[in-house]
Amino acid sequence: MDCEIIIHTMEDLMTPIIVSFGPERYGLPPFKGEKKGEKEKLEMRKNIVENIWPAKFAKMEEFLKQNFKETGYAAGKALSIADIRIFVTVKSLKSGFLDGVPKDFIDKYPTMLAIYEKVGELDAVKKWLKIEAEHASKKK
Repeated sequence: MDCEIIIHTMEDLMTPIIVSFGPERYGLPPFKGEKKGEKEKLEMRKNIVENIWPAKFAKMEEFLKQNFKETGYAAGKALSIADIRIFVTVKSLKSGFLDGVPKDFIDKYPTMLAIYEKVGELDAVKKWLKIEAEHASKKK
């Protein structure tokens, strides 16, 4: 059950940012400003980072603490999709891809960072990250 809670909560945490890529895709009014609403998008993301996320991320951090302390994993006693989901979310936040979202936002949540680091040390994940980096460098 915890695994599903974590997955759905992480998805819920990222939904406002996803909406900021194009609110009209979610039945909301489109951005109307110059440069395809860049200013409005950044204002929306600033609101998310300053007013929406802190309480939600803090609650998720608190939820993860005990199990991680006892087992070293987000849910249960072994690696699960919950750990992978946290890894992907933290990776996105730290990447700098999301303009208007400080790369260090996630640094306030040590359990999520610890899960990210632990998953990032897995051989299969290292291999995937290497392939991803090679693919990205070919696009440049």
